[in-house]
Amino acid sequence: MSLKFSAETLNDQECWLKPMEFSLPAGLIGFPDVRAVELIYNPDELPFMWLRAANNHALNFIVIEPQGLIPDYHVELSDDDAALLEVESAADMLLF
Repeated sequence: MSLKFSAETLNDQECWLKPMEFSLPAGLIGFPDVRAVELIYNPDELPFMWLRAANNHALNFIVIEPQGLIPDYHVELSDDDAALLEVESAADMLLF
């Protein structure tokens, strides 16, 4: 994973990083047309990050890694959901 500056949000006072982009084949829940999203953050605002639509930068959601707040947080994923998401192990997942 490499970090790069997100030129669309970079200004003189803030530095935003975009560590990843990913696709959601079934769309984002509640926004079925949003199938590509970006994770962006400002290091000064961690642990808060933003999930934003790749094709509509006006659509953003604040996200946070739950393990930072609840150390024993875990998710149970059904075999069907794991197959749909192509998850083979917990190392394949990021939770927000």
